Amino acid sequence: MSVSISIIPRPNTDETLKARLLQFQRRITEMENKDLTNIFEEICQFLSQDILKIEMSGPDNLSGTYASDIVLVENVVKLYMSNRRTIILAVIPYNVDLATQEILKLAEAADPGGIRTMGVLTKPDLVTERTTKDAIIDLVLGKRSNLRLGYYIVKNRSADDNISTVSDRLAAEKAFFMAPPWPSVADRCGITSLKARLRDLLMSVSKQEFPYVKSEIEQRLLQCRADLEIIGPSRADQGSQRLYLGKLTSRFQLVTQAALNVHYTGDQVFNTEPTLKLATKMIKLNEDDEGESSFRRSLDDLPFEVPLFYYPELNDIILTDDYQCPKPLKGPILTHIEEALESSRRPELGTFGGTILGTVFKEQSEKWEPLVLSHTSKAIALVHEYIFQLLTKLYLDKQIRDQLWNILLLDKLRNAYRRAMSYARFLLAIERGSRPTMLNHYFNANLQKKRSERMTRSLMAMAISFSGGGEERYVPVCEDILDTLMSYYKISRKRFVDVICQQVVSHFLLEGDENPLQILVPDLAIRLDLEQPELITGEDEG
Repeated sequence: MSVSISIIPRPNTDETLKARLLQFQRRITEMENKDLTNIFEEICQFLSQDILKIEMSGPDNLSGTYASDIVLVENVVKLYMSNRRTIILAVIPYNVDLATQEILKLAEAADPGGIRTMGVLTKPDLVTERTTKDAIIDLVLGKRSNLRLGYYIVKNRSADDNISTVSDRLAAEKAFFMAPPWPSVADRCGITSLKARLRDLLMSVSKQEFPYVKSEIEQRLLQCRADLEIIGPSRADQGSQRLYLGKLTSRFQLVTQAALNVHYTGDQVFNTEPTLKLATKMIKLNEDDEGESSFRRSLDDLPFEVPLFYYPELNDIILTDDYQCPKPLKGPILTHIEEALESSRRPELGTFGGTILGTVFKEQSEKWEPLVLSHTSKAIALVHEYIFQLLTKLYLDKQIRDQLWNILLLDKLRNAYRRAMSYARFLLAIERGSRPTMLNHYFNANLQKKRSERMTRSLMAMAISFSGGGEERYVPVCEDILDTLMSYYKISRKRFVDVICQQVVSHFLLEGDENPLQILVPDLAIRLDLEQPELITGEDEG
């Protein structure tokens, strides 16, 4: 079974419009409601006094029709009736019970107030009982009707009438309604009266809906102008293609500079797309990844979502596995320091060199590597998401956007992200693998403070016996190592966090000469190879 949808032009339609209407042919087999919506959006631009024709073809016996096909036809009817500009004509024969008519139920669902529905009663010539005629007259007079537009009566030609003309049928209908009891409702009887009423209704609906139609047209016009602004002039040659690409990249950079400088009021795009507020999101990321708030935090725990499953191109560059930083272990660290000292003791009693400090510091900073690489990965994901979303917002032409992304950007972006991750690893190697060095005067101040606090206590109480050829007393070296480690760790951590934020995030990802946000710049169009402008912005043939 299938449903054919077409339009029958109204009389006296000019030939140009008539040809357009007759060309409208749609056939439905099994389609979803969204497909029906698309068809009726097309129809609405034509219909006024024209006739929508819906034909169902299939088995001669309706019982052989599939249930899904019945639902399909019903959906077509419901969709068209739901349009607030549609006048619903509920055509019902006299010789049936109105209460059981499906069309009235559908009309009530689409038009609960009954303000768009008109009843059209047919076959009045088959009614012979006086009481039935009186009931019909009451219905037409509105005594038993909830339809604001009321009921009209028309007389059909007989089943075997195949030769009468339109004028013959109108004359016969007029003569029929001149007989009692119809003269009492003469203004609502016959095709002529119905046509006049529908003409008035269409004019009334047109006047009522004109402001809304005008507003919709203006909105569509604005959207078309915006689309044309993005599409730009013809791009048939390399000069126009490079010019077009230059304008697009200039727009990208203007928005990006506003995003980095927190000038969100300077561009309308931040009102419609608040997710593009890059600087704010990066500041939030840096704040959230410091201190104890970062314990057990993963890439999915950010205060904003970065859907990495959309960007598989990052999988081999950033850390996508969840890293949950555990809280520090509780308990004394001196035992561990004693073991480390014993394994690297020097001949001089009571002294220690930089080797033991470096060893202990590297152990205590073991979690710095996954924390730094995880933080850098989050920052890369934020930048990548920003670039993709801004391109989606600015470049309405999907073909141009995809070509720009795949041909020009993706490889360069990946290289920029690799540089950031590589530099983060370089800083980790320097900070954790080199001999501990600290020129910050706060280090010595903190260390001396800790030593003074310890030395003010009773030296004798702190002394321990050491037997090895004689009894000697000395201040424990392990506690001095701990004091030094704590002072060094505190300063080193603050210094390292600043370096990562300033050099890896700010320089390599946001502000440096080779950061990913600087790839799509206006002079890029000048540096393209000969064939690239056509590949990216060239127009399709036809």
